[in-house]
Amino acid sequence: MQLFAQIFDLVANIRYWSGGEGELNKKIYKKIKKIEKNM
Repeated sequence: MQLFAQIFDLVANIRYWSGGEGELNKKIYKKIKKIEKNM
């Protein structure tokens, strides 16, 4: 589960910083951070 979270976080960071789809990515990034805190 931890490895999954790290991979997910890495992908989210890359997409977040590259700009990707902008606002949508920021929302996804925040959701991932909430999920990680709950683990």
